[in-house]
Amino acid sequence: MYVGSCMLGFAYIPGRAERFCQDNAVPIYTHPESACTVEGFGMLGAVMIMTFCWCFQSWDLFKRIILGKKKENPLSYLPWVVGIPLVCCIVLAVQGSFVYELGKINCDLWAKNPELEFFLGWLPFTIAVFFGIYFTIAIAVKIVYLYNTKVNDGNS
Repeated sequence: MYVGSCMLGFAYIPGRAERFCQDNAVPIYTHPESACTVEGFGMLGAVMIMTFCWCFQSWDLFKRIILGKKKENPLSYLPWVVGIPLVCCIVLAVQGSFVYELGKINCDLWAKNPELEFFLGWLPFTIAVFFGIYFTIAIAVKIVYLYNTKVNDGNS
């Protein structure tokens, strides 16, 4: 997730100085909004998809290790992993949430509609991170417990 986010961030670095360069507080680039919408949509969408992917991957392992359920078809998670982030990003792009402001080197993703950005940006991301951390910790505790019971039973 982190490597993918960094790679995407590096992909947008070339040409940023030309697109967002300022001369006497006036952007040289004549239409920074469209560039910001594309860049912001790509960055937020990628981070949210990677976060949701990690969350549902942790959930799948949690179900198999903790709950003892059988492995499901991984494609059943696709609408959740890709669908929710893309719908959120599309709504934010349509509402003009990815904006350029003078004095910044890149887009400000959270500027025009603070409530909308919270409910469609920060909230889904935070929920996915919270549950991903919870499932990951639960899996780690279960593995440590299983390891300790096998080591202490004298048969290992």
